[in-house]
Amino acid sequence: MKQLNLTTLFTLPLMAFCSYAHESGVDETPTHLTLKTAMSFQNKATTDEVWMILGLLMGGESTPRLKGAAIDDTQLTGKLVLEDQVSVHGKIGFHQHAGEGELSLEELWFNKIFQLNHSRLDVEIGLMATDITSTANHHASQSQFNTKPLLAQTFFGGHHKDTGVKSKYYWHKFQFGLEVWNGDSWPYTSSEGSKALYLTYQDTIISIDAQSGLWYSQGSALSRQDLRYSSDHNHSNSTTLNTPENYFTGDIEMLGGFLKFTKSYSNALLLMTEFEIIESRQSGVFSDTSQSAKVKLQQTGYRGLFGLQWQNHSLVAQHEMLVVNNQFKNTTTAFIEQQGLYNKNFEPKQTTITYNWQWQNKVTFRLETSYDQTMINSTQQVWSVGFTWQHNLL
Repeated sequence: MKQLNLTTLFTLPLMAFCSYAHESGVDETPTHLTLKTAMSFQNKATTDEVWMILGLLMGGESTPRLKGAAIDDTQLTGKLVLEDQVSVHGKIGFHQHAGEGELSLEELWFNKIFQLNHSRLDVEIGLMATDITSTANHHASQSQFNTKPLLAQTFFGGHHKDTGVKSKYYWHKFQFGLEVWNGDSWPYTSSEGSKALYLTYQDTIISIDAQSGLWYSQGSALSRQDLRYSSDHNHSNSTTLNTPENYFTGDIEMLGGFLKFTKSYSNALLLMTEFEIIESRQSGVFSDTSQSAKVKLQQTGYRGLFGLQWQNHSLVAQHEMLVVNNQFKNTTTAFIEQQGLYNKNFEPKQTTITYNWQWQNKVTFRLETSYDQTMINSTQQVWSVGFTWQHNLL
């Protein structure tokens, strides 16, 4: 497949004056405490083996769902207004994999708002998620989809969570963001640090709500390993799954852009479409216990979405694919193939179709199917049925 030039993509949002960025936007809600949860039953596992995609280095929380019932996501989120323009935010999350649950503090950060002349500056400090793209922060309890996006799995290790500082500047219909992180979130490594910046714009054009965004992230990794199936990070009911013992040390760059359009008809029908592209470039040394190679690993991900909502029913389809272009020096073909870095022109894909019915104000039922083509010569169709629920405690 011919790859789309990112430079061309990046000019489109500015020419069209439309943007899709962050569902969070400006948080002006008062003190509150909210509980959200998503539960589902899946008819079979995508794979019972170690989930590896040819040509990619994987890590973080990028594991597929297994067969059976699970609490996919539970979040207790809160905001406490300390004084005018100062607040503290927190989130405790619970995730269940193959019957084993994991409870963790996912976010705890402070926010200070500076009201300027015709503009506004937000400064946030603490443990939190990035704002560069909503794809980096998928949670089943607040998403149309139960299945994690393929781009979230491969570019962000499932979802982003790190300690750092974010500044967001709002001016007219633009938002400028600068983020500096410790580097605790995949694909970076702790203490190596990473930074990101983004620009978004939104407007209404001929009764169409349009949004667009551009972003760039840069950092490094030191002896990064794939620890998804390690003893202290096991999301499988089998203790025999192990990833190869290998390491990556080098520089990492990621950049992306996205577009979103929504159109309402007669206050009952809503049409939506989205397009996103992300590119990752990793340059450095890849090694195991006995061999090494100089590598330049490039992967480009594409995501397209189309959906419609009629009153309290919605039907959404999303298609994602990856294009891999890796280069190697000072190594052997046998070593590269053994480590799964030789892509063989394989283009991994994932198509997800979901139907959501908002039964009550707090309860939504979901029926979903996903066609997984991330493993060579294999296509798995997986079905899941479940619900989401949320309640304001304060």
